[in-house]
Amino acid sequence: MAAMFSIPGFKRSCRVLGLFLLIAALLPATASAQILTLAHESQGAINGNQANAVGYAGRSADGSKVFFTTIEQLASTDTDTSQDLYMRENGVTTHISQGAINGNGVFSASYVGISADGSKVFFTTNEQLASTDTDTQIDIYQRENGVTTHISQGAINGSSMSAANYAGSSADGSRVFFNTVEALASTDTDGSFDTYMRQNGVTTHISQGAINGNGAFNVSYRNASVDGSRVFFTTNEALTSTDTDAATDLYMRENGVTTHISQGAINGNGPTQVNYVGVSSDGSRVFFTTVEPLASTDTDTASDIYMRHNGVTTQISLGEAGNGLFFPELLRYQCRWQPGVLHHRGRFRQHRHGLANRPLHARERRHHPDQPGRHQR
Repeated sequence: MAAMFSIPGFKRSCRVLGLFLLIAALLPATASAQILTLAHESQGAINGNQANAVGYAGRSADGSKVFFTTIEQLASTDTDTSQDLYMRENGVTTHISQGAINGNGVFSASYVGISADGSKVFFTTNEQLASTDTDTQIDIYQRENGVTTHISQGAINGSSMSAANYAGSSADGSRVFFNTVEALASTDTDGSFDTYMRQNGVTTHISQGAINGNGAFNVSYRNASVDGSRVFFTTNEALTSTDTDAATDLYMRENGVTTHISQGAINGNGPTQVNYVGVSSDGSRVFFTTVEPLASTDTDTASDIYMRHNGVTTQISLGEAGNGLFFPELLRYQCRWQPGVLHHRGRFRQHRHGLANRPLHARERRHHPDQPGRHQR
């Protein structure tokens, strides 16, 4: 026995184990219960254990409301075998995808969005769940306090054979954004995709401008501020006098005014695309990329990141060395660029062979000690 206790670390291990058991014994019973408690969310007032899969859809910010889809009937209001949307809260399962009319036809319902607190849930279906919906195309609905409301409708039309695509909503769910080719306002006279907003029972045409706005150009919703007051979208159509090219540009709609975001102190109307990449929560700072130099600090022809704030465009992708041809996805490549070529670690190096857009061969890597794989034979 003496030999066993002389094993290195044995006494220390025993002390650690004893300390662990002491802490476990001192933990309140309630704390232990909280750690071990599991909640079965995908169950209902009826059924719930058939061989039907359940799909997680979303949750409220605090996790108190959980949403899921299933073809199984988990409430007496669900009498079909199509996919429906349910909510689980405080141990109670509620059937979400039902309406003032119908609701049990052979139409699936799909979860698309939620307000931060989970009080407003948005879903799409081909089934008519309100008297304002008279077509069989995909429409957007909102469920709140046991009432289902038809979102994708307008001051005009709204029941043609055109689908509505949910785009997003404000954090409180009071503003809902969607895209459709159907004209839902008198300001929309083309047959292209436009962005609309539904708020307080009123549908507003978002993707319009000071000029034009009804050409054969689609609009893509990009994002909105948290409160939904600022909406961002891209289009090839020139919607302001500052946009004179036919390339994709980024716009903001706020208080009924459309503003050209992707412009700069210089240039701004070359044949180059703009890509939206992000926005601050209040929408005051918008970020996008383009290969077009929009500031005097940008002297290369590579893609750069810009920020638009208070009417001023600033180049973000700047370093101590200034400008250089820098594509992150090409870090392990050497590309032709005069007067040098891009090194895989972001540095420039002259190369007499003029290698263009390809990885180095093993023999070439051995001649460049910084390159990965230089010791390969």
